[in-house]
Amino acid sequence: MMHPMIAKEQSGWPRRLCLVAYDVRSPKRLHKILHIVNDYASGGQKSVKECYLSRPEVKSLIMRATAILDLDQDSFMIIPLVSNKSVYLLGKARMPLSSEYVYLG
Repeated sequence: MMHPMIAKEQSGWPRRLCLVAYDVRSPKRLHKILHIVNDYASGGQKSVKECYLSRPEVKSLIMRATAILDLDQDSFMIIPLVSNKSVYLLGKARMPLSSEYVYLG
């Protein structure tokens, strides 16, 4: 399987900044979801991650998460952010993995 960062560069689809948030009850499922979301994340903390996602990556992330989550107990959200608005960061900010994006704050 191709690493997600490479797939992003070759997809041809525009990416947009999204917040991915999850609340997973089982420590075993939580660990698996953390690793899945981190494949796409450029930053974030605990159970909220910042991800630049194309439409195919959103679908892939949903499919991968659905295979792990217990939908009766867990929650998982992908929240697209409006791209023409400023992003304000307070406290420590972590630079994204991709040099294509820059955080100001």
